[in-house]
Amino acid sequence: MGVLGFSVLNASAAAATLGEVRATYGGLFTVMGVYALLGAFDPAGHRATILMIGLLWLGAAAARAFGVSVDGNPGLFGWLSLGFEVLIGGVLTAAAAAARPAPTTAA
Repeated sequence: MGVLGFSVLNASAAAATLGEVRATYGGLFTVMGVYALLGAFDPAGHRATILMIGLLWLGAAAARAFGVSVDGNPGLFGWLSLGFEVLIGGVLTAAAAAARPAPTTAA
């Protein structure tokens, strides 16, 4: 948790803090990653899924950028995270827009 900048003020809040970190960085991003990998096998067939994952990454970047405007400079790790989120979100959104259905041949 120190890498992420979280600190626990009292022992009673430790379980809630750890639960939030595990849910967000463990569960949510694991499932998003699995769906992104599955979508890579058939981008045209999973276009909506890839677009949604890209928008989730861009939403995380927007929230981080809002945090910068409210809280100030997040440091090198924060800026690198923002750049990574914009990059991944942009690539996935562009991939969803570029995905074309496979051509079908009329019999």
